[in-house]
Amino acid sequence: MAVMALASLTDAPGWPPRVAVGAALVLVWSGRLLAHLWSRVIGRPEDPRYARLRVQWGKPSDVFFLTFFLGQGALAILLSLPLVITRMNTRTEFSSWEWIGLVLWLAALSGEWISDMQLRRFKASPGNKGRTCRSGLWKYSRHPNYFFEWLCWCAYPVIAIDLGGFNPYGWFAVLAPLCMYWLLTSV
Repeated sequence: MAVMALASLTDAPGWPPRVAVGAALVLVWSGRLLAHLWSRVIGRPEDPRYARLRVQWGKPSDVFFLTFFLGQGALAILLSLPLVITRMNTRTEFSSWEWIGLVLWLAALSGEWISDMQLRRFKASPGNKGRTCRSGLWKYSRHPNYFFEWLCWCAYPVIAIDLGGFNPYGWFAVLAPLCMYWLLTSV
């Protein structure tokens, strides 16, 4: 997604400040996710879920993993629809919907960051081994980090659709949060 965001800066037909803001949102989101995953993965054993799949799939697991990761690349194209649509908007001012989307995105990213920090702090305490976090945002939801992740994805169509009517295809941006909801709840 970060690569797509950077590429959108090079030849976007839309208003440059809007294109830059759209790319910045994706880059900040990508950077936060990279930092979070880096702290969970580097220097640690393979994720137990992947290790289980490797045993379950047996010998053809390399092919299955290749397909799995290439599928994620294909999903990135679908998830980038709001960015693509936003970069086509040539109007030379931000709409109130874009500001609402930006505020929603900031709130969602903040909530995701806070819930990740609370879970990390909880897991760092040896006395919590094997227990479920039920403090902070975690006392209200089993997965507040997933909820806020999905809310981030809901902000992108609010920005992209721009009810001022610049693009009749803007509603396709709604596919991204629908896809993300499906991924977070079913996959």
